[in-house]
Amino acid sequence: SSDLAHNLYNLLAAITVGTVLEIPFEILHQGLRTFEPLAHRMQLVAEKNGVRFVNDSLATTPEAAAAAIASFADSPVILIAGGHDRHL
Repeated sequence: SSDLAHNLYNLLAAITVGTVLEIPFEILHQGLRTFEPLAHRMQLVAEKNGVRFVNDSLATTPEAAAAAIASFADSPVILIAGGHDRHL
């Protein structure tokens, strides 16, 4: 799914940090299994006639927006973007 693809780097980073800190695997597994993504970050708003509408208003940097767009590699994307120019 696009959520898994989008969060893969975050998942790997969490596992790496947990391993370095010697957190038991059972605790890592429980945390990853019960993880709740942030609202407004790759949040499915609706699906109508095969079109998915995704809110990613927390993608406030070009890198975050690019990562989100890349997660839809197998689907056409229409991006509606706006906001404050941060000179990034």
